[in-house]
Amino acid sequence: MTPWLGLAAVAAVGSLQSLGSAINGSVGRELGVVRATCLFLAVGSVWAFALSYALEGGLSLAGLREIPPYLFIPGLVNLVFIATMIRIINVLGVMLTQGGIFAGQMIASLILDHIGFAGLQRLPATPGRIVGVAALLVGVGLLASASFQPRRRPEAGGAEPPGPGSKYLWTVVAALVLGSAISTAMVLNARLGALIGPFASTGLFLLPGAVFLAVYLLVRRRLQPDPARGTSFSWLYLVPGSLNVAGVGGSIIFIPVIGAQLMTATTFTAGVFTGLLLIDRLGMFGLPRHPVTARRLTGAAVLVCGVLISTLFRGA
Repeated sequence: MTPWLGLAAVAAVGSLQSLGSAINGSVGRELGVVRATCLFLAVGSVWAFALSYALEGGLSLAGLREIPPYLFIPGLVNLVFIATMIRIINVLGVMLTQGGIFAGQMIASLILDHIGFAGLQRLPATPGRIVGVAALLVGVGLLASASFQPRRRPEAGGAEPPGPGSKYLWTVVAALVLGSAISTAMVLNARLGALIGPFASTGLFLLPGAVFLAVYLLVRRRLQPDPARGTSFSWLYLVPGSLNVAGVGGSIIFIPVIGAQLMTATTFTAGVFTGLLLIDRLGMFGLPRHPVTARRLTGAAVLVCGVLISTLFRGA
């Protein structure tokens, strides 16, 4: 597979993930964030192991014993990622959280590609690739700044600076570290996928988080029973977790082809365009409508430039 064909496939994966995230936002409003996340991971785990059984022959106990212990780390990292994300997103908001995580991913994946981590094809951090990453970070910075709306001070009638201030510095640092950790985990997961197949590896990546959140919900319910939400089951609840299998499985397949940095950049950029031009603009899945402003379009365009520069200088 050529890098450009891989790039197109990865862009499709990013769009699917963006749609899945938007639907999951709607599910979260109905079921609650923790319940929605648990369902998201559980559905993805079921799909992943079912596809592994159908297409890869499944995963036996003997096969599990042959896996090097360090390759089970990605599932644990994903568990920590989910638990921490729920906390961070309530402090920083969605766009700044995504921006911080993306920045951490870009820096980490550039280094991982440069050293050929976990058997990856070595892609040196040339000046061209560094410029590409810089453009990507500028683009996500523009998108993050465009998401802030000024708030009025009732007593003065003026506008106060929007978004989090300096007291949230450590939360931003946590988002950067989280992005670096999940980028490293995805590379290790790609290595695991080469041993047991992409779908079995996807299942092992998602299952620990699903089990942890299910146990957490059971314990919380016993300690502090809450009234039933009164929501009836909807098939839409199963869509986000199903689409996530394409996202995780796609990263396992394509990271060895195009590298961790380009994989992360392309999926994020495609997701931004899907969200910007389709989901936000139309207010799909009950989400609030957001106009396509010049700053948001500029940020998205800079992201595309960063992806193109990273692709052109991939082997330079």
